[in-house]
Amino acid sequence: MKNGYLKINVASVKDNQAAIYFKYNEEAVSILKSAVPGTCRHFCKENRTWTVDIRTIPALVKSFAECSIGGMYYECSPLITIYQKYCEKNGIENDFSRLQGMIPFPQELGSRPKPAEQSCSLQDILPEGYDEVGKGCIVPALPEGSSFKPYPHQTAGARILMKNHKFILADTMGLGKTFTAIIAAYNTAGRKLIVTPASLKLNWRNEIMKFGIPESDICVISSRTVHDDIRSSANWVIVNYDGLRCVHREIVVPFWASDFKTVIFDEAHYCKAVNAKGAPGSIRSRLSLEIARSVPNVYLLTGTPITNKTKDIFMLLKMIDSPLSKNWFSFAHRYCGAERNDFGWQFDGSTNQEELNGKLGSCLLRRRIENILDMPEKLRSYIPVEADLKEYDSLLKRYLSSGDYEDSSGALAALGAMKQAAAKGKIEKTCALISDLLENGKSVVAYTCYLETAEKIYERFSGDSVKITGEVSPEERQKAADQFQSGEKKVIVCTVSAGGVGLTLTRSDVVVFNDFDYSAALMRQAEDRIWRIGQRNACSIFYVYADKCLLDETLCSMLNTKLSNMGKIIDGREETLITEADSSNQMVLLRRLLDMKETARMKKKKSCGNTAGNGIFQTPLLPQCV
Repeated sequence: MKNGYLKINVASVKDNQAAIYFKYNEEAVSILKSAVPGTCRHFCKENRTWTVDIRTIPALVKSFAECSIGGMYYECSPLITIYQKYCEKNGIENDFSRLQGMIPFPQELGSRPKPAEQSCSLQDILPEGYDEVGKGCIVPALPEGSSFKPYPHQTAGARILMKNHKFILADTMGLGKTFTAIIAAYNTAGRKLIVTPASLKLNWRNEIMKFGIPESDICVISSRTVHDDIRSSANWVIVNYDGLRCVHREIVVPFWASDFKTVIFDEAHYCKAVNAKGAPGSIRSRLSLEIARSVPNVYLLTGTPITNKTKDIFMLLKMIDSPLSKNWFSFAHRYCGAERNDFGWQFDGSTNQEELNGKLGSCLLRRRIENILDMPEKLRSYIPVEADLKEYDSLLKRYLSSGDYEDSSGALAALGAMKQAAAKGKIEKTCALISDLLENGKSVVAYTCYLETAEKIYERFSGDSVKITGEVSPEERQKAADQFQSGEKKVIVCTVSAGGVGLTLTRSDVVVFNDFDYSAALMRQAEDRIWRIGQRNACSIFYVYADKCLLDETLCSMLNTKLSNMGKIIDGREETLITEADSSNQMVLLRRLLDMKETARMKKKKSCGNTAGNGIFQTPLLPQCV
């Protein structure tokens, strides 16, 4: 028996069956046949995979483990992973924690062939002439009357995009890639198309409006109204990646895209899928590439152009027509650790990283926030989402049609119920935002005011999340925080009351709020679980609010005003508690709800007809300062 290393891979899982494969090894085949009964296994000659009953995996892993001692090391972690998921799905107790202890670590087996580098970390990249880009150039224009003031690095980045026409902006999170791209697009003639994840469509609309573009010149394509939207004459058109399929059903995407002169792909790593022949590996990648080829100015925005493997960047390079993407096999063999096995070529490694990093300077700009001194230390973003407000609207109508018109206790109960309903309506979009952040390599702290909401977010990321709520004991809370801080778990879900104080969560530099407490002080303290002594990165705080739900928008506006006026809590000195009377936020909303009911009563008295609209607070927003 020879020493060596052999990984047992999983090709697919369906029902109770798993298709596994490995580089041909006579001993491995013998082990499989002895561990798995003949009725529970099948070999497919076409794709050279073994289909086995998932319930036989513990015995199979045990056999591989026993044979690993003193000889070939069999890496079985993919098998363990799918068996654990099978047990979780079917409520079966598994004993792999005991079984894993039997599997030796590679260092116990002596030396083995060193695999190719398996990841590629992108270093800072400043294109040639970056320092000279501002000299002798006309300052990019802003809309007339705009109050927007770009940072110097945003102006410099916009000039780079405008100069190169097709380019990747790979600044790390927090440097304002959105506004950098908007500046460049505004200063480029013709219509603009923004392709973005669904969770960020409305945020792009708001950011464009902040820049100074009127809402009437912006069209957000919805799957429900796509037929009319794609014929919009708006100069700024926003569509999500999956929405491209809806557009494709209405009209050929390249023909439609040719009407635009600039396209911005936000979170461009969504387009990374590439197959073994160097062609788009998904419908999303294919449609995005068709658009990129039809538009003269293409700006790709992503903080993670290489999410895991070097090949992840190839399709992005192809979208901007980089010389590096002219020959897939040349690129893959040079930079992707090409290896040939019994199943063909694999390009999952990473080689010649420094050389590739140097060549990317012709088509990619990457700067880190810690190296840009003019950025604030904490960045708040308010993210509007299309929430499910059916339960919310129902509660409002029920309250407005009830008989007690001056009962403040009833109004208070209704307000609380509607606030919770709005929180539940945002869960799906909040989870989508968290998923986007995880794909960017971030660990995430998620907050909500409600136990039910916390449970649903926690379940959505089950296996990679921990939670801290009022039902969790102090010992378990500390254990959850330790697991998150150590990197064992990527998501920690907390209620504001239970996880907003007394914790250090500096493993993350990102906080996502699904909903809001009435107290700005409590929200600020929750924010600062990540902004404490030991935090080295600038922090990004995301507040998710329901678009067109003015209860959410009003509370968001009031909290923003108070949060903006608060000084920093953590500055190297002892933390002090803010004792602001934030109950005023609740009272303002309560008074507004009572006024609505009084209006409904007067209308009913006059007309004896319809009493309410759908959606709370249909009158204009309250002033920004309360």
